[in-house]
Amino acid sequence: MITWGARLSFLCLALFLYLRPTLAHARSVGTIRAGGESDYISPWNFHTWGSYKSIAAVTYLRQEGLYPKDTSPFAEQRFRFAGSLSRDWFRFEFANQLNLMTQVANDPYLPVPSFNPTPAFNTETLLYSSSSVRLTNLVDRAFVHMQLDPVEITIGKQVIGMGVGHIFSAVSQVPRLPFVIVDSEFPFTEDAITLSYVGPLVVQARFLPKVSGQQGHNFHLRLGESTPGYDFVMTMGQSDDKMFLGLEAAKNLGGFVLRGEFVGYEFERDGRFQGLLGIDRAFTAEFGLEAELFYNGFGADNSLYYQIASDHRSSPYKGQWYAGLKINATLHPLVRTSLVAVNNLNDASTLLNLSVTYSLSDDLELLFGQYLSVHSDPYAEYGGSFPVTPTLASGIPDLTYLLLKLHF
Repeated sequence: MITWGARLSFLCLALFLYLRPTLAHARSVGTIRAGGESDYISPWNFHTWGSYKSIAAVTYLRQEGLYPKDTSPFAEQRFRFAGSLSRDWFRFEFANQLNLMTQVANDPYLPVPSFNPTPAFNTETLLYSSSSVRLTNLVDRAFVHMQLDPVEITIGKQVIGMGVGHIFSAVSQVPRLPFVIVDSEFPFTEDAITLSYVGPLVVQARFLPKVSGQQGHNFHLRLGESTPGYDFVMTMGQSDDKMFLGLEAAKNLGGFVLRGEFVGYEFERDGRFQGLLGIDRAFTAEFGLEAELFYNGFGADNSLYYQIASDHRSSPYKGQWYAGLKINATLHPLVRTSLVAVNNLNDASTLLNLSVTYSLSDDLELLFGQYLSVHSDPYAEYGGSFPVTPTLASGIPDLTYLLLKLHF
């Protein structure tokens, strides 16, 4: 049976292969002749780009009774091909990613369920799977954007930009990436229809079909204003079967950028609140920092109650109060470093992520990264483990990785 992912992948690839010769010729005409005249210039523009990433990593599992080994080495090859077809008022863009993962066999004793919801249109195809090899193909992006001033329409699998949080997310209604991840260059995309009115105020309405586990569809309405000095947006709608109302704002102030998000949810005939405050400062071109304080109304204030904390798809935090710090530094024109610390203030646990990037050329980079949890509570969110049964437990792992990244 051919899945939606395979169909869409083949359709996009066939479209580009069919149009490529014509569009390549269209880009070749329009050169200026000696007399100063030019040939006909096609209104269509065709561009392709992509990346290849090779990953070698070791995951240090935090578990009891689920896997035979606590250490799980793996390697992954990611080939991404993307392209766009556009003219003055129209743009079609797609990105396809082929992933090959190989790992030392470490099958769980019991089936471990996946908590990632299946999207409305599942565009991931499993091509091959065994205990040590997994080959998948993912249509990560495929949308049509039409700019009909003052109205803009975007239809398809697209990036949903919401919120001003960099480390945490309160207003954003899109699931965040996993806490421990090798490469976060490409944000999540969602199936959606977005209608925008761009005038003195920006009005945006968005419909997102429900994913697995949701009872109703999702919709967002945003009203915003952007000036050279500040941004202010009011947002409302339904997400993850909860009605919500929120505000987000950012302002430049004396070399600092102040950011804030506040959102309230109607949840189980009660209310839940989330909010964050952030501050950014670039002290020099080579050194800057970001700091955030985050409150999660869906979490618990004691690690003993993490297992019964309320579930919210776009905020998988266990505790209530968090502090985050990100430091970016350029040590050399070819060497960049980043240190991110996320601290759960309720159980005093911390997740650290250090990365060092060395530029081998304009398009080639080598990155070393390390995730490490520090804690004193055996049930802490970072570094602890949560009982699944009286004899089984699982927690967020540590991770060491090396990434070679080529863009073309």
